[in-house]
Amino acid sequence: MINQKMNYNKNKLMRIGVILSLFAMFVFCFTGGVIITQAGDTIIVDDDGTGDYTSIQAAINNASPGDYIVVKDGTYSDQLTVDVSVTIAAASGETPTIYASSYDVGIDVTASDVLIEGFEIFGNGSLTGGPFPTIRASAGSDGLIVDNNIFKVFTGEVGQIALMINSGVIDVMFTNNVVTNYENSLYHAAHIIRTDTYYGSIQDAVDLAIAEDVIAVAAGTYNERLVIGTPLTLQAASSPTIDGQGMFGPAVDIQADDVTLQGFIIKNFMATSTAYIGAILVEGNNTVINNNIIQYIYNATSDPAGIGIDVHAQNVQLINNKVHDVGSIGIRVRDNWVAPSGVNNNVLIENNIVYRTNNTGILITGYAKNIIIKNNDISDSLGPTPYNVFVHYGSSNVIIEDNYIHDTYSNIVLAGCDNITISENTITNATTWLSPGKNIYILNDYGSWIDVNLLSTNVSITNNDILNGSYGVRIRNVGAADATAMVSTTTINYNSISNNTVYGVENMIGAPVVDATNNWW
Repeated sequence: MINQKMNYNKNKLMRIGVILSLFAMFVFCFTGGVIITQAGDTIIVDDDGTGDYTSIQAAINNASPGDYIVVKDGTYSDQLTVDVSVTIAAASGETPTIYASSYDVGIDVTASDVLIEGFEIFGNGSLTGGPFPTIRASAGSDGLIVDNNIFKVFTGEVGQIALMINSGVIDVMFTNNVVTNYENSLYHAAHIIRTDTYYGSIQDAVDLAIAEDVIAVAAGTYNERLVIGTPLTLQAASSPTIDGQGMFGPAVDIQADDVTLQGFIIKNFMATSTAYIGAILVEGNNTVINNNIIQYIYNATSDPAGIGIDVHAQNVQLINNKVHDVGSIGIRVRDNWVAPSGVNNNVLIENNIVYRTNNTGILITGYAKNIIIKNNDISDSLGPTPYNVFVHYGSSNVIIEDNYIHDTYSNIVLAGCDNITISENTITNATTWLSPGKNIYILNDYGSWIDVNLLSTNVSITNNDILNGSYGVRIRNVGAADATAMVSTTTINYNSISNNTVYGVENMIGAPVVDATNNWW
């Protein structure tokens, strides 16, 4: 189907060379002595009065589908509405000028299979308000071709948009144009890079993509949800926003392996306790989520709901994202709720900023294994679970290093997990909530998510700055029959532990003595 579409578009472009070679009214085809007339008429527009009309809009108003509107040199101050399937093209060798600078929308195309070719077009030069497109592909304008035009604004001005494509419009081509002093050549347009075709909805481009395609998405606000079922790269060409405007998430549901999502702002999606993935759901392996902003993911219930990025896959990278003002969890990584699956999740969470989450900043849960949390800024997690980093539910082999983790009730909480390395972090400002704040809090499975006797074991805490809390490190048993292994397998060495007002290190379990040697107090 893709090859057919490309051939179709190429055939449409081929007609450009035929349209204006002569101003012939008829194409003569001799078959058995019969003369066949061309289906579309040619209408001449000339501002000096020698054509059929002096204005382009008058020609459009009197045209029929398939007609050719040929525009001679001159100046035309029309605001155009193209509501019939026609070709509007400059006369051969000429470049007529359209002044649309006084209008919010200079040329509004509402009919399918329109060609606009060969003009100098002056658009709106105002940067206040908008959007103000020089050409808008409105609903119904599938198959629009904008070719070989020069887009300008008056000296000293900056145009907003040369071509804007509305949602649902497909098969638009924007070729061989020169755009000068505009903020955006294209706006609200998704482009499969191996083709010449643009779409007004991202999902339309995704649905037509094949494996390994790259889809570039222009600036604009897209009110849609995405389901990605093909291995591809979806990347911002500038700064597009996916705005749910209160829709339920997930905003982006990644079901295929080998997907990259890069450069988007995702906001204003809702979630409930049963539909709780607000922004990005990753269920495809080898996914990269890079350089996105995820914000304003709201609860639709009184319970915490709404997750920024939820990972249920393997070999995933979450890099350079900003996640904030989320109804529940900023980033969650999970494997299996029933029992360990035996797989290594291999998830990298690096160089992200996570703050103002309404439950937990980063949650590693559900037997997740082989997770690296590195060089992130994580802060300001709010109640009812005000933890910046929470590792629990049988998760293992988790490295937390080189992060700045700060300003919540418990900066790092471990509960029923194994083989955790905490190193080279700055962990600070554990604040009082319902009880005094803990910078690092080590517990058994206190919520009995699996078994209250599941302990946090083999914890290494080294070379951190652990500052400004009520407790620097606190080890506590909540109901396990024997919690001594939480102490005997924990080491706390070579840290700077200071300004913690109750204890720098507190072992509430008692014997044995925790190894907390070679620290600076």
